[in-house]
Amino acid sequence: MGNSSRPRGRIVKPPTVNSSSNDGWIGIAGARHIPKVGDPALLPFMSIMAEWRRADIEVTEDLMLAAVKLASSRLEEERRNTATLKAARAREAATRAALEALQPGTYGDAPGGVVYYVRRGKYVKIGTTTNLRNRMRELVPDEILAVEPGSYDLESTLHATFAKARFSPSMEYFHLTEELQRHIAAVLAEHGPPPTGLSTLDQGA
Repeated sequence: MGNSSRPRGRIVKPPTVNSSSNDGWIGIAGARHIPKVGDPALLPFMSIMAEWRRADIEVTEDLMLAAVKLASSRLEEERRNTATLKAARAREAATRAALEALQPGTYGDAPGGVVYYVRRGKYVKIGTTTNLRNRMRELVPDEILAVEPGSYDLESTLHATFAKARFSPSMEYFHLTEELQRHIAAVLAEHGPPPTGLSTLDQGA
């Protein structure tokens, strides 16, 4: 049996493409603008074309050029998002490795220790320890806000930085000012959330 001819319509059919050029794109206005095989923009371009076919949009040369530009824009956005995600994961992994290197599972049983930010009532305590687990059991804070690698030098710097917010010169408790909130947010952004299961409160004891 012979093949029957198919009627031509306004909806663009899935284009065909050869191995090296745009010559294989059949029956589409503006085919010269289409990304070549091997161009990373080709895949998002095909996706856009599929969307337009489903919407019964007649593709003109101007729309073809717009589709190519939109595909390039989507590709660049995907690259930026991927780079941002990789950087965030790398920072998180580096922080976790630094903390676990002190002593796996305890986040701090070794020289060097960590600086912690914990909330008790409406005040924040900024302190340092080489045994974070035991220290949190002693303090039983209402909330562990953040933890970062560091010791007495960093602690002293922080106490000086937030001296105006200090509750008492003889205590390591501070008012939760906007400046301190921003700093804690920056610590979280750089080092990730604090470890869990470090206090009797976390463990439901």
